[in-house]
Amino acid sequence: MHPERLAAAREMYERLLSQGHDALLDDRDARPGVKFKDADLIGIPYRINVGKKLAEGWVEVVERRSRQSTDVPMQDINIPR
Repeated sequence: MHPERLAAAREMYERLLSQGHDALLDDRDARPGVKFKDADLIGIPYRINVGKKLAEGWVEVVERRSRQSTDVPMQDINIPR
């Protein structure tokens, strides 16, 4: 994972924890598809992907149940409880 993306992911992880959310930061050295499949298998309801769009301030939020994907400004992440 790129150092900038990892730093942003850690910042978002800490912010979500401080807001009372359960969160998991998958910083393993594995391909994204492997990580996505594992997240689905353990039933994580929302996945936040920190990827190439981070350079523009965007992250991708994917809802597991509907498979709906939305690009959101990183600072505007709002995960329902």
